[in-house]
Amino acid sequence: MKRSRIIIVTILFFLTANIVNAQEAVERITLGHTLKITSNALGEDRNVFVYLPEGYFESENEYPVLYLLDGDEHFHHGSGIVQFLSTNGLMPQTIVVAIPNIARMRDFTPTVEEGRVNAGGADNFLNFMQNELIPVVDTKYHTQQYRILFGHSLTGMFSVYTFVTRPTLFNAYIAASPYLQYDEGIVIKKANELLTKKSVDKKTLYLTLGDEPTYVESMDKFTSILKETDAPGLEWK
Repeated sequence: MKRSRIIIVTILFFLTANIVNAQEAVERITLGHTLKITSNALGEDRNVFVYLPEGYFESENEYPVLYLLDGDEHFHHGSGIVQFLSTNGLMPQTIVVAIPNIARMRDFTPTVEEGRVNAGGADNFLNFMQNELIPVVDTKYHTQQYRILFGHSLTGMFSVYTFVTRPTLFNAYIAASPYLQYDEGIVIKKANELLTKKSVDKKTLYLTLGDEPTYVESMDKFTSILKETDAPGLEWK
């Protein structure tokens, strides 16, 4: 019995030692860092997550910037996709700026829809992006003047809203399953009014839609407007 205890204690000792050594050998992998911005437009502090391409600190290159809405959900896989595609030569190396949510309904809806609480702050959020966030990013990092905006569902609708109201703010807009039926299609109505008046030369718009039947009608209305206006210089799919 005593011999068995000695063997067990010896095994536990070596296992513990190996675990400690293994822990000491682990290197921390850092995906990005947090940048804090005090916003007058929103009246609050906002944190954003920033991914910098491999070799950024050893290079004097300037990089395009991808702005990810719903950043707390999309930062990890978004920056991973960018890293994978750029490593394989399928896109340029790109800085990723992901914006976590504080008040999603407030920040990404352009109007107050009946029954919605704390809505209608999209223009304030655009002011935050245009006058505060983007200038800080351009000052702090080596950026090209090429910006991409990505949003999904409600923030996908916000991406389209940004495109039709401030098309020069970004060079490319990606809207995954945009919630264009919000407030009886208010963004679609604005698109019909504004696409014929604002310059969208050399702009790119990419729309996707998942298996979501309730989104199809509004998407069809919006793409019909894109076809009818046929805005010069706009590349869309």
